[in-house]
Amino acid sequence: MFEWFEKNWFTFFVPLTVFVSFVILAFFIRFKFSKYIIDRLKSVKWAGKEILISNLAIIIFYSILILGVYTAVELSPIKGNLYIIICRVLITVFLISLTYVLFRAGMGILNLYSQSIKKPLLKPFQRLKNAILLLLLLLEF
Repeated sequence: MFEWFEKNWFTFFVPLTVFVSFVILAFFIRFKFSKYIIDRLKSVKWAGKEILISNLAIIIFYSILILGVYTAVELSPIKGNLYIIICRVLITVFLISLTYVLFRAGMGILNLYSQSIKKPLLKPFQRLKNAILLLLLLLEF
């Protein structure tokens, strides 16, 4: 067992190192990107900018992590049907995370503007939220 690991350690070490590098990059961009963009957009007086900036930071974070996993799989000795399955799972995870972030941003902006109405229309907005959630869930499957 140890002899096999000594001969093949490079095939496991490189993908692991690449993935850890992408994780570090994702966390760095997640926290520095939000702060940088918020500092640049201080002059914008729109209440929804924080919602969009936080959601943009989240999707960038997820995308970098998924790209890190894909790069690690690409560098690993995994080939054949398992490689195809992993790639399809990664694409599905990316689409689910993108849908989640778009839903979260939409609901945040919808909540922001529904609170600014003097006479809140709670039932129509709640129905709209449920309809959008149902539509997004149906699109995923």
